[in-house]
Amino acid sequence: MKKFLIALLVSAPLIASAGSGKKSHDDYQERYLQHIQKNLSLTEAQTKEINQIFNEHRDEMRALRERTQSRVDAILDSSQREAMADMRENRRDHWEKRKGKHEHGEGRREGREHKKQRKADHAE
Repeated sequence: MKKFLIALLVSAPLIASAGSGKKSHDDYQERYLQHIQKNLSLTEAQTKEINQIFNEHRDEMRALRERTQSRVDAILDSSQREAMADMRENRRDHWEKRKGKHEHGEGRREGREHKKQRKADHAE
């Protein structure tokens, strides 16, 4: 059961991100929970417990990211912190663009082409 729950925690964001339209994390979590409830014939008690685990995991991961970011920022000088903030913003923009493609049925083929192009660029 523990391995199953770990697998669910790992796969939840992946499956949830396949939706359409702009949705919050809570919307994805709710859709994923409905998906596994239906496909696994979960009881109400199981569904409630799994939802609680997802919420705890989300909160723990958010706190861990914030602590990590603070510790890294404390090591950097001001220009490095500024550059790191720019890198984070670029990464956020990149993921928003990717998410948008997946929400509109694009992405897999384009993702492979993008990966090939990046490899070619690095080979030069």
